[in-house]
Amino acid sequence: MTAPKGFDRIEAADEGSPDRRDRGRAQNGADPGPALAPLAAGRNAMPRRTLAPRRGWLFDLSWISDTPSPLMQTRLAVVAPLMLAAVLQAQEPPAGQGPTPQQQLEKLKAEKQRLQREIEFAKKRAQQASGLLSNKFRRGAPKFRSINAGKPGGMLSTMPKPVKRKPARVGTPEEMKVGGGDAMVVVNRRGIGEKVFNDVSEYLMSYTPQARPELVANRVLYDLIRIEGVVGSFVDNQAKVYLAEALDKLQSGAMSFADAAKNYGTVQGADESGQLTVTRNSVQGPFFEFMAFSTAVGQVSRPFATPKGYAVVKVEELVKGKSASLDQLKCSVALFKFSSDEAEMTEAQYAVTSGQADVLVRDQTVMAKLPALYRAQTAPASRPAGPTQAAQIATMKAQLQKLVSAGEGQGAEAKQLRAKIQAMSQRARAQGSDADIKAKPPQDSDRKDFDSKPIKRATKPAKPAGRQGGGN
Repeated sequence: MTAPKGFDRIEAADEGSPDRRDRGRAQNGADPGPALAPLAAGRNAMPRRTLAPRRGWLFDLSWISDTPSPLMQTRLAVVAPLMLAAVLQAQEPPAGQGPTPQQQLEKLKAEKQRLQREIEFAKKRAQQASGLLSNKFRRGAPKFRSINAGKPGGMLSTMPKPVKRKPARVGTPEEMKVGGGDAMVVVNRRGIGEKVFNDVSEYLMSYTPQARPELVANRVLYDLIRIEGVVGSFVDNQAKVYLAEALDKLQSGAMSFADAAKNYGTVQGADESGQLTVTRNSVQGPFFEFMAFSTAVGQVSRPFATPKGYAVVKVEELVKGKSASLDQLKCSVALFKFSSDEAEMTEAQYAVTSGQADVLVRDQTVMAKLPALYRAQTAPASRPAGPTQAAQIATMKAQLQKLVSAGEGQGAEAKQLRAKIQAMSQRARAQGSDADIKAKPPQDSDRKDFDSKPIKRATKPAKPAGRQGGGN
């Protein structure tokens, strides 16, 4: 027999030496008594043994004796409830082991319902898809259902706001003194001299001598007003700074026009390297043409203003045409823009081209040369009131009566008067002015004078008498 862990197995020597047994009982605090009774004799009887406890353990096997120790009783009283709680807890199902069968059944039912809903939804979609496909191949106008979702905020007002035009006016002598001299036109406090106007006008007339002078003046002033109006909107601009640092290099050849076009910009119609073909009546405008054609081949022009900035032109080649109006210039152009903000540039140009610029003219003679966009609107001259139609008809009748009295009622002149009287009478009735013509009963003399025949009204032919109905 194997002793519990923590105890030493001690073999008893013989029945005659009980001192070892008594020593063990004395160590446990019990009175030394008689030795343990020998085990019942039997076929498998074993020698008598004694277990010696070890100090510090929970159980010291003193319960084997007839009277357990008080310390052992205290330990049992404390440990017994704890052991009972542990046994009861072990009998309960562990938490988190899984749902109960009832919960599993409910979960399966819910999953079944979800799958049934998905199947019904898929069936409806399949039916709708087949219906749309059949409507697509069916003849006739398809039917669509739509909703009014409104419009985005940016699409509510797409029409531009109405612009109130500022008509030009005649300026005072003090207002016309701009730039150290008397200006012909002042636009946004920028003056247009009469010399520039005359030079550009003469240039246009040089290759279009048949052009009307008033139309040439309108075109030149419109271009100059457009340029100076934009320049006046950018008093302190970056173009002056860029032009100052690049002009000497362009004139000396230290900087090529291709580099200038790449770093600063070029005009509309030119390629990336600034190459441009300038023709007569170019989109660049009369002033740009005048400056380009006034520059000698191989030379660099002086800087001049355009609606987008200051331009510098180098003429490479002059291609002569069959006539002066077909001449062309191969040149390089560098443009120094007033502003790098395209929206700001567009707004300034629109303000000038829509008639919102402040335009002053020297006198009424210059006012008459302005384009209609900038001229002050004047009321149209009233036409003198002529005789009424009734008075004209009465006069022609009097003339006709004289011809009849003179025996010329059937002549060519009388026939023309009759036709005019009839036409004017019909026109008066169509315009609703019958009140001007007094209705008079026809007289015999009138019939004789006009040699007119009575008008016969058309009558419907009577239906032939017959059997009514459509039956046989």
